[in-house]
Amino acid sequence: MVGKVDQRLRHYKVEDIAYFYAEDDTVFLRDYEGRNSIVEYSLEQLSEILNPEQFFRISRKIIVSHECMNKIERYGAGQYMLELNPTFDERVLVSRSRTKDFLQRMDQ
Repeated sequence: MVGKVDQRLRHYKVEDIAYFYAEDDTVFLRDYEGRNSIVEYSLEQLSEILNPEQFFRISRKIIVSHECMNKIERYGAGQYMLELNPTFDERVLVSRSRTKDFLQRMDQ
């Protein structure tokens, strides 16, 4: 996976990527060292090319690696909140429409 940092390209091994997230019209990856890079894919494209054994799209805004989830806790009716490592700047919720698939994936 290639990301862009300050006009320079950086190559990432997939196992070094904690999650991808969208902010406005830009998609970023965050590695396990907390560095962010811009990627030239949409979250939809990433959902199609990433291995579902390693990554799961939890909402319209974020795709997480199974390895980056520190904590999963119930949050209201039919939702779950995740604590990620490295931390994300906002509350990370699994969308209601993806909760069933998410829970099935976690049971595997």
